[in-house]
Amino acid sequence: MKKHLIIIPILLISLSIALAQEQPKYNFGSMQPVKELTIAPGDTVTTKLYFYNIYGNRITHISLFASEAPEDWDISFNPSLHETSVRVSGIETEIEENIYVEPSEAVEEIPEDIPEGIEYISSSVGYIGAKPIEITISVPEDEELGSTHDITISASAEWLGQSGAVEIKQSRDFDLAVKVLSKEFKEEILTTTTTEPEAEEEISSPLSAITGQLILTYTLFGIIIVVVVVVAYLSFLFGRKRRGEI
Repeated sequence: MKKHLIIIPILLISLSIALAQEQPKYNFGSMQPVKELTIAPGDTVTTKLYFYNIYGNRITHISLFASEAPEDWDISFNPSLHETSVRVSGIETEIEENIYVEPSEAVEEIPEDIPEGIEYISSSVGYIGAKPIEITISVPEDEELGSTHDITISASAEWLGQSGAVEIKQSRDFDLAVKVLSKEFKEEILTTTTTEPEAEEEISSPLSAITGQLILTYTLFGIIIVVVVVVAYLSFLFGRKRRGEI
């Protein structure tokens, strides 16, 4: 009986430990509000990317860089890339990141007290507390008006393991199309060209061709009849004259 009493607490403790050591879940949630931007030569424009972690149970460490952009354009991130000190299962280590996103959950309504650095975004599962990263793009003053340039922002997510080292990594790209336009709208007439109307070509159809031929035939036939009648009449007059009837 005493053995059974001892085994039961041991089983309960083992079950508690097993429950406490939940299997790791990794979530790299993101949202890109815009994919097209306009900017004037010599100007600066800012956009955002949002990151969240509602399906994971581990902290997500995220770093960004511009993997594709015009050489003379300046692209920066806020928060910028920096070192963060963490303690994992009693082991202290450092990781390079722009932001870290802790596990959270979606809510039906935006709370009144919003933690610093969090912005709520709407989703199909409710409102999600996400961390934004500002992307600032600056272009040279001599950039050609009307030109469009592609920018790719690459994001990398990392999760630390039991030893404090990176255990899992995941990455994805965010594409932006940036068009260079003037700040002010101004329309000027440069030249005016008069276009001469083109001569219309006659379009002949088979029916019109047949009709023309019939008219010509009837005309010739009419002329021949008139000539024959005139000749016959003159012949008649000439014959009577010879007989002395006239």
